Amino acid sequence: MLWEPLTLSSLLEEKPTRIVPGESSFRNGKAQQWIIKNATVIKRGLRRRELGGRDKPLGQRLAPPPHGQGGRGYLPRGRRRPQRPGRAGLGPDLFRLPAAAPGTVAVSLGAGKSSKMIKKFDKKDEESGSGSNPFQHLEKSAVLQEARIFNETPINPRRCLHILTKILYLLNQGEHFGTMEATEAFFAMTRLFQSNDQTLRRMCYLTIKEMATISEDVIIVTSSLTKDMTGKEDIYRGPAIRALCRITDGTMLQAIERYMKQAIVDKVSSVSSSALVSSLHMMKISYDVVKRWINEAQEAASSDNIMVQYHALGVLYHLRKNDRLAVSKMLNKFTKSGLKSQFAYCMLIRIASRLLKEAEDG
Repeated sequence: MLWEPLTLSSLLEEKPTRIVPGESSFRNGKAQQWIIKNATVIKRGLRRRELGGRDKPLGQRLAPPPHGQGGRGYLPRGRRRPQRPGRAGLGPDLFRLPAAAPGTVAVSLGAGKSSKMIKKFDKKDEESGSGSNPFQHLEKSAVLQEARIFNETPINPRRCLHILTKILYLLNQGEHFGTMEATEAFFAMTRLFQSNDQTLRRMCYLTIKEMATISEDVIIVTSSLTKDMTGKEDIYRGPAIRALCRITDGTMLQAIERYMKQAIVDKVSSVSSSALVSSLHMMKISYDVVKRWINEAQEAASSDNIMVQYHALGVLYHLRKNDRLAVSKMLNKFTKSGLKSQFAYCMLIRIASRLLKEAEDG
């Protein structure tokens, strides 16, 4: 075989071009269109047989053919086509295209094969928000009835997520849950810890925090939360700490004190930040116990993470705010050493302004 260089003339010798006319409904270059209106399907388009051809204008299609000639779809003069049942009395109005109803828009589906009428939202509906909230007409009894699927095996994470979302929505809307109702839903929800779905587990943490004050015997989930708090999954540890501190009272705080100290100095910033914020809330329950965590809080204040440093500074200030001399020393220390968190600098400014105000008043 002789090798030849590629030239323009050799490329022009053959033209592998093929014209594809199309198939099925695209043979004539246009697909049939449909409109769905009020659950009634109306064919949109003109029939070839009645209109006497597709290539002619509409006026010529409806006009009868010349005398003695049979056009497409028309019989010769003097012969009549037998009428089909139900078609008597239909004139040119049969061929009028249905107009779209006001406030609707035609949306093409697929490759132009069909169109669908979708109702637009009115401006008043958009302003009022009606039609956009799927939980607007929820009933508490129906949601609690649906919560029974928590006891089913196997667990369906998707359905359980939807029901937990409904419960949280009702709680945040101010719906009153009785003690028995909340306790039954809470105990049913604890079975969802058997699922390994991450989104479902985090939704359980939120539900525990919201129902901690209205349910009884919420400490039943303490072991599950402690297991997640000390586990290897970092995505569970932070939310588990916040949920555990929400249901913990003064008598149980000493049992988790060791875990809290470890979490404050944890290398994972989300875990450390969660432990510091939870410590701020636990001061209201047992100030003396949280005060023993001051060394860990000082270590966290030197963290490279801006949020951990900010939360650690907040814990240190609230532990020393009753001692003006200790607050002044802390302010001088961090002012000289410098901070990496801009949020911590904002807190230092607030602390300094409060000291100046107290000095003027004193």
